[in-house]
Formats: sequence, structure tokens, C-alpha cells
Amino acid sequence: MRFTVLGALTVNDGDRQLPLRGLRQRATLAFLLLHKNSLVPASALIRALWPSNPPVTAR
Repeated sequence: MRFTVLGALTVNDGDRQLPLRGLRQRATLAFLLLHKNSLVPASALIRALWPSNPPVTAR
């Protein structure tokens, strides 16, 4: 798989571009790509996705 983060966030599997649906899915992938090869605690991901007032179902 190949990920591009400069410009539009895309995911390519060979010749095929995979769809990224929804802002939260894109933000999650971008955050994890920026922290590759690192352990990302759920609390850090939740803070990144919901800077204030995360929903009770965030975890």
C-alpha cells in the first residue's frame, strides 16, 4: 500500500485507489501515518480527533 499525505490524502493498493469515506476516517489515518512506527495511545488519538468534548463513545 502507498499513502500520500501531501495534497490530498490517498491510499493506493497497486494500481487501485482505495476510497476514504468521512472526515473522521481520513483524520484517523492521517494521524496514525504521522506517528508511524510508534505506539499511539487511544487517549492521544481521541484528543486529536475531538480536541474538546469527545463523545462518550469515542473510546
